[in-house]
Amino acid sequence: MTENQKYLLKIILFLQIMITFLAYTLIHIFLSPDSNQLWWLPSSRIVNFMWGAAGAVILLLPVIIYTIFRSNQLQPGLKPLFFLCRQPLSILVVISLLAGLGEELLFRGFIQEFMGLWWAAVLFLIPHIGFPLMLPFTVDKIFFTIFYLGTGLLLGLLAREVGLAAAITAHSLYDLSAFILIKKKYIHSNEMI
Repeated sequence: MTENQKYLLKIILFLQIMITFLAYTLIHIFLSPDSNQLWWLPSSRIVNFMWGAAGAVILLLPVIIYTIFRSNQLQPGLKPLFFLCRQPLSILVVISLLAGLGEELLFRGFIQEFMGLWWAAVLFLIPHIGFPLMLPFTVDKIFFTIFYLGTGLLLGLLAREVGLAAAITAHSLYDLSAFILIKKKYIHSNEMI
């Protein structure tokens, strides 16, 4: 790994930690000091995690199907992720957990509480729009824009109906699975490098 890549990895980790800290702080300043009701709804913690795992599977299905039929068209959008996906699994786990925790605290735990499900989903789409915009074909751009909006809605529904832990679990498992899918399909197979 080059020095620039090491630096970029440190920036990514730092930003994820800062998003988590910012969101946690905003929740405690603007919401009830006892915001535990966001984390766990009356169901058990195991149920929260099971719903999160089910959410991750639901999110992964269209991506897996899409990669089967349009694998070559995804290369321009995925290329910036190749450097991340070359990292050891332990780094990918940490990045996935931090992204799931930080983004869900911010979008579901804070923004959704103030602005509602739809606004949180639209705002979730904004930082994720870079990938669809790098794709060469309009149909791919439309698919992934709708996919990320739908992802924001699904994660929002999980947070509202099951608990924030379910949304964090779904988001983290999805990110980790996507990293592994990219690593296996594009990097280890040398299909598109």
